[in-house]
Amino acid sequence: MFSRVLNSSANSLHSINSVLDLYKLGVRCSVKLNKHLCTETCKDDAFNDDAAANEYDIVISGGGMVGSAMAASLGNESVFRDCKILLLEASPYRQLSSNLPEKYANRVCALTPGTVELLESFGAWKNICDMRKKKVRRMQVWEACSDAMISFDKNAMTEDLAYIVENDVILTGITRRLEAFQQDNPSLQVMHGAKVERYELPQPHLRDDFQKPLTVLHLDNGKSIKARLVIGADGMNSLLRKTMQVKYVEWDYNQMAVVATLSFSEATENNVAWQRFTPTGPIALLPVCLSFAISRCLCFDI
Repeated sequence: MFSRVLNSSANSLHSINSVLDLYKLGVRCSVKLNKHLCTETCKDDAFNDDAAANEYDIVISGGGMVGSAMAASLGNESVFRDCKILLLEASPYRQLSSNLPEKYANRVCALTPGTVELLESFGAWKNICDMRKKKVRRMQVWEACSDAMISFDKNAMTEDLAYIVENDVILTGITRRLEAFQQDNPSLQVMHGAKVERYELPQPHLRDDFQKPLTVLHLDNGKSIKARLVIGADGMNSLLRKTMQVKYVEWDYNQMAVVATLSFSEATENNVAWQRFTPTGPIALLPVCLSFAISRCLCFDI
């Protein structure tokens, strides 16, 4: 039986392809057994409009980069065309702006070729390229206490090492595609200003085979919705992960980081990512354009 609850990595876009492929496999298996997995929800509750309106095949909790990319990936797949899909986002709706701020944001991601392939698969990468990004063609990492050093060069590889992109640019590029999918498919919905307060997970040992194993999501606006599958993309302090009692390992470095945008006195090619390990923590310099770079420094204890 395919798992009804998944907790997607809240800090990485890389896990989406794996989750998507796994669920597509589950859907195809279920389609073979039930002929139409996703439309069964509507058929079963046709006599109850309220139940049908509040019941979904897939609910994604968290509308950040990972959750929005997951929703867009599902919206792009024909196998999910008849599925009711809902993306929950705690923040209110914000109109997308066509104008980028002149100042670069400090929050950026280094996107690998694999992540770029994912974004290309549902059309978000073109939106990102139309805004701004910076190629990383070389990377150099070294130690402050020795001569140990390692470097990577684009010339020795078939692809660019990575792309440095601001988080807001990534999210905007994904959201534009998501909104386009919504226009074509009314079954794909986004609910803003809604945060899950409590999950009520299905209890298999308390149900019979005639009941649908649904998870109940109780929202902070007083509403409750039900889902066949819940995907958690709700951050490092994931409520879904805690509810599922998923074990993980963590520790505190007792350090704080300084993140800043640096302006060069002269424009350069600026396509190298630098990282230096020191006794007090790493220092990194990531290119964002010809004249600016993002600096990250872990340099003092708390």
